[in-house]
Amino acid sequence: MMRVALVTTFFGPHRFGGDAAYVERLAEALLRRGHHVEVFYSRDAFEALRGSRESLAYEAPSGLVVHALSNPFPRLSLLWAHQTGGSGPGASELNRRLQTGGFDVVHYHNVSLVGGAGLLGLRIPGAIRLMTAHEHWLTCPLSVLWRFDRESCTKPSCARCTVRAGRPPQFWRSTGRLRRALGNLDALVFPSLHSRDAHRERGISHPNSHVLPYFLPDAWTQAEPPPAPAADAPFLFVGRLVREKGLETILPLFRSRSDCRLDVLGDGPYRKDLERLAAGARNIRFLGGCSADGVRAHLAHARALLVPSRFPETFGYVILEAWAHAVPVFVGRAGALPEVVGPGGGAVCDTAQDFAKAIDGSLAQPGEARRTGLSGWNRARAEFTESGHLSAWEKIVRSAKPPRHDA
Repeated sequence: MMRVALVTTFFGPHRFGGDAAYVERLAEALLRRGHHVEVFYSRDAFEALRGSRESLAYEAPSGLVVHALSNPFPRLSLLWAHQTGGSGPGASELNRRLQTGGFDVVHYHNVSLVGGAGLLGLRIPGAIRLMTAHEHWLTCPLSVLWRFDRESCTKPSCARCTVRAGRPPQFWRSTGRLRRALGNLDALVFPSLHSRDAHRERGISHPNSHVLPYFLPDAWTQAEPPPAPAADAPFLFVGRLVREKGLETILPLFRSRSDCRLDVLGDGPYRKDLERLAAGARNIRFLGGCSADGVRAHLAHARALLVPSRFPETFGYVILEAWAHAVPVFVGRAGALPEVVGPGGGAVCDTAQDFAKAIDGSLAQPGEARRTGLSGWNRARAEFTESGHLSAWEKIVRSAKPPRHDA
């Protein structure tokens, strides 16, 4: 049994994105494995960025220790972290708990607003320190490699792009502080080969790096295939409503196909624009954000999942969630999406016309769509299991050099 600390920006009821879902599932899986697990996250960051988004339903399982970090000067602390890459005012409590908690492993995740490079460089006596790079924060101030809110980034213009996004530039990134902090880690983990290679191309690597794809919790797996979808089952989009997710590219396909429905699960700053694009189309429904259980319930009755992302996704967790219900997945060619879906369980679409063909094909040939979904279901049960993931995680921990006795 190990004492494990998981450190991230968003978690539980106060979360956005797949990285928070992964931390939640990893924490519970490690707990089931018999480890002692504590999660540290920033409630202040969620409150500052939530906009109109409500907190999600979440109940921590028995035995999981959750620390929702807050301090008397939340905006100053977040600005400090963003502008200096350091832990900033109010970080002493987190640092103290990590340094005195007797942890065997400290696993960092999305640390952009919970301590940044300063946290990665923190000395923690006796602990193995590793990080999973869920997004592109190590190479991109906006974390998504989405340039000027219009295209995937192939030529960095970080200062201008950050200002265009309404944020102050992060000049600290040019000081080498981040690379020095990464040198203090014992391992660096990526969820896909594409993510690892994309980081290497931009100068981020580690002598002990690993690729560890996401997993489905045991509770999501079924011994028998789920039933086929109903004849009127909707297509589904799940994700934050931002331009880089590409939803606007497929809305016109449903405006011209009134006989099939698209349900949109998610919220975000681009929602009103998307609703205007869909105005008058009764077969397109915006259902807002919902909990993991809510997403699961919608996937159980979906015809297919659409993932038209235009930026380089590092994995695409919702793909596995769809496969848990034998739902076929149609994805764009951005980032790791073809790597995940290519071997089976869906189709890779280069253009909106390709998405249209996939949609029409699933309507015209439901038997073939069912076989595609079952291929994904079988892959999820064979390649993305909880036990396999935890064994690989523990192997990574063992591969790290022995714990240091830092002064």
